[in-house]
Amino acid sequence: MRIAVCLKQVYDLDGPFAQTEETPGLEDRGLVRLVSPADQAGLALVAAAGPAAEITALVVGPADTTPVLRWALAHGATAAARLWDESLTGPVAGPGAAVVLAAAVRRLGADLVVCGHRGAGYVGAALAERLGYAQVDHVAALALAGDRLELERRLGRGARQAVVTALPAVVTVDPGTAQPPEAALPALIRAQRADWPVWGLAELDLRPSDLPRPAATVTAYAPPRRRPRKSAEKALTPQQRMRQMMGGGAKAKAGSDKRVVEGPPEKLAAELIAFLEA
Repeated sequence: MRIAVCLKQVYDLDGPFAQTEETPGLEDRGLVRLVSPADQAGLALVAAAGPAAEITALVVGPADTTPVLRWALAHGATAAARLWDESLTGPVAGPGAAVVLAAAVRRLGADLVVCGHRGAGYVGAALAERLGYAQVDHVAALALAGDRLELERRLGRGARQAVVTALPAVVTVDPGTAQPPEAALPALIRAQRADWPVWGLAELDLRPSDLPRPAATVTAYAPPRRRPRKSAEKALTPQQRMRQMMGGGAKAKAGSDKRVVEGPPEKLAAELIAFLEA
């Protein structure tokens, strides 16, 4: 059986991130890139299904996505291919990635396609539509049974659903569904020495016009405006400064009827009731 696992490189959102000025794109210096956790779970799920399968890792991107394929080869993939063309000037995601991945799956003749379920899970659904494959999402477990696939879907509130589907099929896996084991040293060495083909648009029988343009494009990123801090006049006593800071600032707005009421609790209660009834 031939299995294609679609991988994507993402930023580690738990790492440090800071933006100080408006920029045309996100500043990625200092950000750590890693394989999408959902894609990691998908590869771990199929790698544990049985050693007889031929698992090919696919990634859409330029040369800086090489670590993704090396990670996959060290964690269960038996082959890899990078999908990119020098005519592509920007990132390929969403609809464009689905077109490229579908062409690669056709070239491989894969019986099963595994994708990570991120956000709305668009790529998996688009792949199934383009390939004419059955699709099952939120897969928590799978077993290969001849020309069938026995699956367990994760539903809400801990419920599970057993599904049997015919091959070929596309399945999507949620992050955290399965954890890939630590790679052994020989596997890491083989992955570092491995080589793989780079399939361009010509090898995939595609043209640049076949890739849909994004419906919306982010043109700039801007950080939130800094809010002014409240401060009290230094010439006041500590009690006056505290009262001023808790009262909303050093100066009251023009036309404001704000006033400070002092006295025993009975007087304060009477003043508050009179204010509310006014």
